[in-house]
Amino acid sequence: MEEETQRDQSQPSGKLRPLQLREQYHLQTVELAQKAQVEPRAVYFLWLGYPIARQEAEQILAAISTMSGQSYTLDNVRVVLLPEDEPPGKAPPSK
Repeated sequence: MEEETQRDQSQPSGKLRPLQLREQYHLQTVELAQKAQVEPRAVYFLWLGYPIARQEAEQILAAISTMSGQSYTLDNVRVVLLPEDEPPGKAPPSK
């Protein structure tokens, strides 16, 4: 029961988690990166919930949309974005 409560809280506004899309469509990191024309790192960060640049996120979601025939955008998929003034490719802070 507690696990269900945590899961519900982890999906604000009913947005899908990127890993749900990966599982549903059997997406491969490198193949998706090639189709989205981004580095595999960006796709990997998306899966893990690390921040990525808005442009990379939009390219990846557009590629998923094309591959799946469904519309996936920042409005319906939970993506952590880098602040606009931070360059892409910066690794998340280590703890």
